[in-house]
Amino acid sequence: MRISVLFVSAVLLCAGFMTVAGCDDGGGSGDNDWEGPTGGNGAYDDWDGGNGDCPIGTRGCDCTEGGGCDPGLECVAGTCIDPDNCPVGSKGCACTAGGSCDTGLTCVNNVCIEQNNDYDAGVICGSGDHQISGTFKTGVSSINFDRVSVNLQHKRDVDEYEDGCITAVDMRFYFSEGCQLHVVGSDYLVAPGQLKITQIEFMADSLCPNFPDQSEGRYTDEGGLSTAKVVPGVMEVPGYNVPTACVDTNIRINLNGRLNRDTDDVTLAVSLVEITVTGEFGSIGDLSRSCPCQQNCAGKECGDDGCGGTCGVCESGGECRDGKCCECSANDETRTQCVGDNLNVCDDGCSYTFHLCNQICIEGGYSSSDYCDFDSGNGNDVCWCAE
Repeated sequence: MRISVLFVSAVLLCAGFMTVAGCDDGGGSGDNDWEGPTGGNGAYDDWDGGNGDCPIGTRGCDCTEGGGCDPGLECVAGTCIDPDNCPVGSKGCACTAGGSCDTGLTCVNNVCIEQNNDYDAGVICGSGDHQISGTFKTGVSSINFDRVSVNLQHKRDVDEYEDGCITAVDMRFYFSEGCQLHVVGSDYLVAPGQLKITQIEFMADSLCPNFPDQSEGRYTDEGGLSTAKVVPGVMEVPGYNVPTACVDTNIRINLNGRLNRDTDDVTLAVSLVEITVTGEFGSIGDLSRSCPCQQNCAGKECGDDGCGGTCGVCESGGECRDGKCCECSANDETRTQCVGDNLNVCDDGCSYTFHLCNQICIEGGYSSSDYCDFDSGNGNDVCWCAE
């Protein structure tokens, strides 16, 4: 006659099984949608359009200081645009991928606006000539971007201790006519002075050199990047409660891992990328944003990051406890698990402890262990002992 024995001694748990020694009751409990500024090469000063040529709040002109526009328009990167009727390159609409606009218009903050006598180089921070160092290394080809547009966003607040922090960095890199990388770091700090990349998009078409047809497409991050951060040289803009500012610094991006093509399951390896851009960058103040939150994910593989986000999600819906993904539960079918002729037991309701079936049987007053197998009577793996 064989007897199934699962729990022996105070170390092991009963949970309603036949017991061979005293035991207890088991214990244990078992992307914001904001996409940031969108391109361009600087920020507005206090320019009001000059002589009424571009009234504040109208299409293609500055938003109000509070970010407002006329009805039907939206404020994007400090400029009012018409989201429903906006041909690329036309007034108040997005610039082309290469930063061009229709005749008589100029591209500022990736929006085409009118250029008049009062609009001069003083409106844009610096010359817009940014230095780029580093290579975008992928499993298909390595790209040395030769053009970039950078926009910053900062917190604007009458309280000085809350004012001036950089809340977002938006960077668009270009090479040839068909290679483009768009990166946005915002809202969260993965470490002091390091913004989390909350949006990334790499696009390669037939005009992107050394990218064969089978590798072309649009790639985004679906959790495959182990490193994804933007590191500005400074985290505050100069001045107090300023609607716009110019920031002379360098900005570094670090990437490592893989990106996913949005049309299928093809992945693109991204290897230890470090790209630095140096120059003077424009920043637009925003009254509604808050300074980036410092995430707390040290030593955690799941759970709350302290900023309203998560440090990770446990696979297959597993329980997260104290930042750790539990491999088992004291209250379900994963409570025990045969390992050959021995047994893993979910002693603490979260992780398995290895037990020798032969020892369990001997401590239970039986001669030896016959084997470990599933017991349909209690729905768990158990050690079977010979009398």
